[in-house]
Amino acid sequence: MPMYTLTTRKGTPDKIQLRYAETDAQVTLFQTEISPFIGTWLEVIETITYGNNGTYAIEIKKMSDNTTLLSYNKDNIINWREGASFVRPKWGIYRSLNNSQDLRDEIISFSYFSIEEVSSLSDSSLSTLQPNVVVYPNPVNYSLKIKNNSNQDLKITIHSLSGQLLIKKNLSSANSISYIGTSKLAEGTYVLNIQGSITNRHQIIVVEH
Repeated sequence: MPMYTLTTRKGTPDKIQLRYAETDAQVTLFQTEISPFIGTWLEVIETITYGNNGTYAIEIKKMSDNTTLLSYNKDNIINWREGASFVRPKWGIYRSLNNSQDLRDEIISFSYFSIEEVSSLSDSSLSTLQPNVVVYPNPVNYSLKIKNNSNQDLKITIHSLSGQLLIKKNLSSANSISYIGTSKLAEGTYVLNIQGSITNRHQIIVVEH
């Protein structure tokens, strides 16, 4: 504590709520219908200033068309427990047993996850939190999308787990979404390599047809 959660809430309609708890009592800061969030890749940026006079901001957008689905920010909010010496953020999925008959299995997939510390909350600092390159969906069916948020040319390769080069493509610094066809790849696990002037990244992708 203090703690923020994104809580899914059964109702008519079902909702997603941004919840805040300074101590034991939770309040809802913002809520909206959950249906636009389901079955689509999202870009989420959350920024917190810790302290008794802290700030909190979160923005959730659809990757496909950059539509903002949730946006909230608040100044002068308590983000530090009195007498604490450290903060330990944690991310996870929690389910309540208060109404166990309503429990159902869900899947949340993560393609790119980054935690960064910045010295200030100026607009220029916040912009550095944007991932340079975003890859989605993962697992992928027939087309892997690569969103280039930087001004760098990229070299994309996909290898088998044994190291065999299967796909090679160069992407220009167009700050747009490019598509890598994966229809000729067999179902399985592969290694995606992304190289640029400021990016050198390797990640596992799963192909499912």
